[in-house]
Amino acid sequence: MAEFDDLRQALTVARTDRSASRRALFVADERLRALRRRRDQIIRGGADEQKLAALAAEERRLQDDADRLAGVHLAATDALGDLSTQFDLFADPTENVTRLDDSTPILLLPLRIETRFKELVDGDRTRNQLWVRAYPDDIAVNTFEEVLAEVEITNARIYWTNIWKAGGDDGAKRAAWRSLAISHGPGRAHWIIQQVSPLNAAEEPVVATGEHLLVIVTDQPLPAAERQPARG
Repeated sequence: MAEFDDLRQALTVARTDRSASRRALFVADERLRALRRRRDQIIRGGADEQKLAALAAEERRLQDDADRLAGVHLAATDALGDLSTQFDLFADPTENVTRLDDSTPILLLPLRIETRFKELVDGDRTRNQLWVRAYPDDIAVNTFEEVLAEVEITNARIYWTNIWKAGGDDGAKRAAWRSLAISHGPGRAHWIIQQVSPLNAAEEPVVATGEHLLVIVTDQPLPAAERQPARG
């Protein structure tokens, strides 16, 4: 069992490494897209050559970082593939069940099987073939995707905007959560808000009675001098 345990542990580490590299690449790509959106806004508002030059340099840096992380992710994916191929040697229970000792429990999950016979014509000869279709139970189906889709990122921004608009009101906060949970399911919604959150989450405002709050979403935090609330 030592070989099996060592390979299983290495496979777990490889999966963790690939997931981490995938998340890092996703963050790098998001930063690159945010910078390009900011650059386009500056161009639309009137070209500022100094700012455009600084953004171009930052874009090159972010692109280099994204390219490096893409290479890391590719290497992690290849390593996981190699280990998975090695681990497949243990996939046949008829060959490897003897590697387990009596203290290792075996769990058999529900499996629905449908069968039918199909007539196959081979030249002038017809023969019957048994077809088998297996339906795994829901517990064996995993559709989790770590990387967020564009619509999930958009809805996360809407969620956090509504949370800040709530100004501390619990009812408004619950409404923001319900909207996200209805769109993506409670479990996925929780994952989404863990991956996309405000850079200055600790500064969530609390609004007093009679006050109104205007929330403007930006890709970069405001300078400290511009963070004070404007009161009319």
